[in-house]
Amino acid sequence: MWEVQKVQKMQKMQKMQKMQEHFSAPTLQVLKEPDRAAESQSYLWVRRGGPSGQPVVLFNYAPSRSQAVADQLLQGFSGTVQTDGYTAYAAV
Repeated sequence: MWEVQKVQKMQKMQKMQKMQEHFSAPTLQVLKEPDRAAESQSYLWVRRGGPSGQPVVLFNYAPSRSQAVADQLLQGFSGTVQTDGYTAYAAV
């Protein structure tokens, strides 16, 4: 568990150094997820950015593609966000 926390901390530090981030949330089907039907749509939020020459790709699972998820994932980020134009990104 410690190694996972260390990697997450390093990823967050690199994320906060970015000037630009590419953002996408394609659908993902998760089978046998507690309290959700197997037919439910889930999302794998994909973020790519990082310091020049040191790209970072982060993946986060979320059961929705809501503005709240985008806000949480971009907390502490300052810079340009490139997206596909989905309305949840409008307030970012």
